[in-house]
Amino acid sequence: MKHNTALSALKTRLLTDLNRDDSSPFYGRIVLAQEKRTDTRCLTLETLLKWGFSEKVGFFGKAKGRRLVKSGYLTDVSYEAMLEKSILFFNRVFGFIEQELEAQWSAGSGLGGFIAMNVGVSATIKTVDHIIDHLVKFENLHPEDMTAEDLAEKVFPYLLPVTEFVRKLDSDGVKKLRSYFGSGATEKVLMEFLHAINNEFPQFKPAGLDQWIKEHTGVFNSPSWELGHKCIEPLIHSFITSKLRMEYGDKSWWIEGVPKDIQIKCSAARIEAGAAEPDWNFLNTIHYDSIITGNWSLLGTYFTPPGMENVKREKKLLWLNKLNAVRQRYSHPQRDTITEDEYEFLKETWGWLEKKLTG
Repeated sequence: MKHNTALSALKTRLLTDLNRDDSSPFYGRIVLAQEKRTDTRCLTLETLLKWGFSEKVGFFGKAKGRRLVKSGYLTDVSYEAMLEKSILFFNRVFGFIEQELEAQWSAGSGLGGFIAMNVGVSATIKTVDHIIDHLVKFENLHPEDMTAEDLAEKVFPYLLPVTEFVRKLDSDGVKKLRSYFGSGATEKVLMEFLHAINNEFPQFKPAGLDQWIKEHTGVFNSPSWELGHKCIEPLIHSFITSKLRMEYGDKSWWIEGVPKDIQIKCSAARIEAGAAEPDWNFLNTIHYDSIITGNWSLLGTYFTPPGMENVKREKKLLWLNKLNAVRQRYSHPQRDTITEDEYEFLKETWGWLEKKLTG
C-alpha cells in the first residue's frame, strides 16, 4: 500500500475509533452514515479531515507515493502502533479541553457552544500542531520518542491560554466565532487561539502571527475610515452626481440617470432613517456599479483603474465590489478589523481616483 493512502486511511480510522470509544470525549460526536445530526453529534469526518487533519499538520509525517519522506510527531514502528498512539494522544488532549470547558463541550453546537463544533475542533487540532512544532524547535522535544501521555502533558500548559480565551468569550464573542464558514473559518479561529498562547508565552510565534496581531489590533481601522469615509466615498458621490446633473439637468438627473431599483432603495433608506434630506444622500458604494454601468459613455472612463483599459467592462469595475466589502468593515470595526493589504488597496484606489476625478 502507498504511504500516502495508508496515512489517509489512518486519519479516517482514528476519527471513527474515537467516535466509537465510550471513554473518549468524541464518543458519539461524529455524524456517520445515516445518523441524524444533533447538538452534540455535530462533527463530520469530511470536515475534520479537510480542516483539521490536512496535509499541513505534522502529526503523521509526509509521504510521496510509496515513500515516507518525513516522520511525524505520532510516527511509530507500525501503522497500528501509530494509530494506537494517536488515539491515546487525542483522547488526552481533548479530554483536557473537555475538562477545562465542560459546559462548552457539553453544548456541542447548541446554545453557547463552539469548541466542540467542526471549526472549534479543527482549530484546536491545528493549534496543537503549532504547539508541538514550537516545542520541537525551542525545547528540543523529540515527540516521536515520547509516549502519547507524556507528549500530551507537554502540550497542556500551552492549551490553558486557549481554554481561558474560550471561557471568557461573551455571547457576542461566541457568535462571532460561530459565524465563520468555509475552509477559511478554521484559520481565523486558529489565529485567535495562537494569539492567546502568544500573550502567555511571548516566544511562541508561528509564521504569520506577528502580521495577524499587527492587523487585528485595529491599527488600520481608523486610517481606513478616514481615507474611505472622508476622501473616497464623498469624491465618488460628488463626481457622479455632478456629471449626471450636467448630462440630464438639475430636475431630471435622479430620475433619468439612476436605475429605478436604486431610487427605491435610497427612498426606503431615507424613510427608515426618518430623514428630511434628499434620497440621493443615501447613495453608497454598493449602488455606484449600476449607475456607472448605466451611464458608461459618460462615466466609464473615469472609473476604469489604470492598466485596465483593455479588459472587459465588468472587470473594470471589480474594484468597486472590493471597496464596498472594505467599507462594510471600516464602517463597522466591531465586526472585524481592516488588514494592511486592505488599507493599501484604499491608498492605491484614492491615488488614481483623485487624479482622474479632480485632474
